[in-house]
Amino acid sequence: MPSVTLDVSAVYPDATSLGAYVSWTQSSQSSAPLGTPVDTSTVSSGEVTFDNLTEDETYLAVGQVSGAWVKYGFTVNLSPPGVLVNGVELATQEALDAEVSTRASADSSLDTRTDATEADIAVLNEFINVKNYGCVGDGTTDDTTAWNAALAAAEAATGSGAKVVAPSGSYLLDGEINFDQFVTFEGAGARETILKLNDAGSSIHFNEYGGATNSRGGEVSGFHIDGQNLATTCMDVHHSVNRNFRDFRVSRPGEDGIALLVRAAQNCNFIGFDAEATRATLNTTGIKVTESSGSCRFSKYSLNEFSYADIHVTQDTAGGQEGIGYPEPRFISFDDGIVERGVTTTACLIRVHSGRDLWFTRQVLALGVGDTVSAGYNIVEVNDDGAGATTRQIYFDMGHTAGCTSSAKYSTAFDISGSVDTYTSIRRWQFGNNLEGVNIASGQTCTVKDYNNTSTTTMFPGIDPNTQTKTAANTISTMDPQIDYYEVSGNTTINTLNATYSGHQIVLKFSGTPTVSSSAGNLKLSGLVDMSATADDLLCLVCDGTNWHETSRVVK
Repeated sequence: MPSVTLDVSAVYPDATSLGAYVSWTQSSQSSAPLGTPVDTSTVSSGEVTFDNLTEDETYLAVGQVSGAWVKYGFTVNLSPPGVLVNGVELATQEALDAEVSTRASADSSLDTRTDATEADIAVLNEFINVKNYGCVGDGTTDDTTAWNAALAAAEAATGSGAKVVAPSGSYLLDGEINFDQFVTFEGAGARETILKLNDAGSSIHFNEYGGATNSRGGEVSGFHIDGQNLATTCMDVHHSVNRNFRDFRVSRPGEDGIALLVRAAQNCNFIGFDAEATRATLNTTGIKVTESSGSCRFSKYSLNEFSYADIHVTQDTAGGQEGIGYPEPRFISFDDGIVERGVTTTACLIRVHSGRDLWFTRQVLALGVGDTVSAGYNIVEVNDDGAGATTRQIYFDMGHTAGCTSSAKYSTAFDISGSVDTYTSIRRWQFGNNLEGVNIASGQTCTVKDYNNTSTTTMFPGIDPNTQTKTAANTISTMDPQIDYYEVSGNTTINTLNATYSGHQIVLKFSGTPTVSSSAGNLKLSGLVDMSATADDLLCLVCDGTNWHETSRVVK
């Protein structure tokens, strides 16, 4: 077998014993190497020769110098005998010549592909520029094929997707454009990168494309989707999970169209966006949340001119989305929004038809100054859609609701109705400009706290949310735990009130002449003395969970 001679004069002094290792470790620099060397030799005249290296391999020559173990790497090509390169790598002259020829040929072929080089490098870096795939972005050229090619490259770039980048421009697109799995998207800004949808079936989807996996994770930002009054759905977020959508704009959906549709999405954030419709386009919706969407947040947004609803939360599929144990959207928050319309319409600004645990905070809900709006409609509508889902726990906190300055007006700011109790809460709210306040249908529980009514009309055109009427009877049932003031009519003796919870305080105001007895039921009056009520008398009671105890009475 051939010998391999190395010049090691710069590393080891003469007489140093060296071992040639394929694998070498040591517990510390002062410790001897672990493992068995393939060959051993001694440095003489600055050189060392190994005679027993049996295979092509990268070796380490290891020897001790001044108490420390020093290594020197070299590569061996044993067949045929070769020449030493740089004192480290051993290769045949024939191999070197072949490598030079191969590299020269490769360089020559790359010179003929200058149009693809930037795109190739972008793919390797998981960075896909749509213009490298043929997108023109002049607003008139159909960029659909080129755009889809860029998305396909992004999806194939790595197992975790890549970022698609769209420079400033106006891109004309037909059909569905799908952002799949982990692919993210970045435009130059909501006023710079415009995606123009060219027919009713065109839309931008962030969804379960192909039915394989949910679209998970990633940032989407810096774009404007223009439906051109044609597209039925401009932006469709379907089955997306853990995505953030920022700095975007959606405008001009077609008739019966939706600007932003969110369905079966989980843990998604929509931050810093605006949406707008053309005033004359019929039956348009700004944001529609449906199909078991959950834990989604909409923040810092502006919505304008939608003729059906600016925000619509509802259930579209009976029984809910597959894999979800409930049909209606849940845990959805709308925060820091401006919702405005200056259009004659029968629509609501916010419609809640199905949903649970929904929050609307820091909202400005306003009709345009000077516009005429048909009376008899509401700015906010909360009810149930009767499709098997429920509407419960709807919270409105810190907001302002304003009507038109003209004499024509919406009937109420809030209309609370439905076949099931929606448990709606309205707190810290300002009402003004030709609006009646809150209409609460019979059977609904609605609390209104800390409000400021500057309207010229009635605050509560329905029943007062903190008042219920009762008719005197031996037993008065269905006492509402959220109501603390009851107007009681009739003259029948009252023995029992349905118990609620410990600490619940109520006031009974009488319009008739009933007797309130402490001898036959759960009423514990002061001194066990019955009360013979007359009109406008008051009786104050507190519940201990079983009985009602008198705290005071006012006899007129």
